[in-house]
Amino acid sequence: MVYNKYIIYLLLSVTLSLVWMIISRKIYNYNKKFPIVFGICLYPLFGWIIGLFTLALIYDLFITLFSKTLTIIILIPLYCILLILVEYVGYHKFGIHNLNTPGNPLFSFIDAMHGPAWIKIAYFVMGILMILLLVILF
Repeated sequence: MVYNKYIIYLLLSVTLSLVWMIISRKIYNYNKKFPIVFGICLYPLFGWIIGLFTLALIYDLFITLFSKTLTIIILIPLYCILLILVEYVGYHKFGIHNLNTPGNPLFSFIDAMHGPAWIKIAYFVMGILMILLLVILF
């Protein structure tokens, strides 16, 4: 059944997001008030869930158009570009700043992705991990 695939996409997104948020929950402290449940800020949690689920939907579309190899080759850079774009828009257009991670931006000319290097690496790894899980499972 087609719906089962989308439920698995959602469960993968929720699982990866929850694991990340449990590991990193202390780094999220925003200049705006967001709800916190069990020490986990819901803003980045839902942001990750929505982002990874959207990535799975894009994968689902691309895998019908291209081979697995070409899908991976296209999707990883696309994810990286979309991640930087979302970070930029959140920071500059919506004024959402994480007070616990003021470090140097990854791309100073864009002024996006503030924080220490391990967070920047983890953000890119999250999407790549999701893509690899999708390739393995589907």
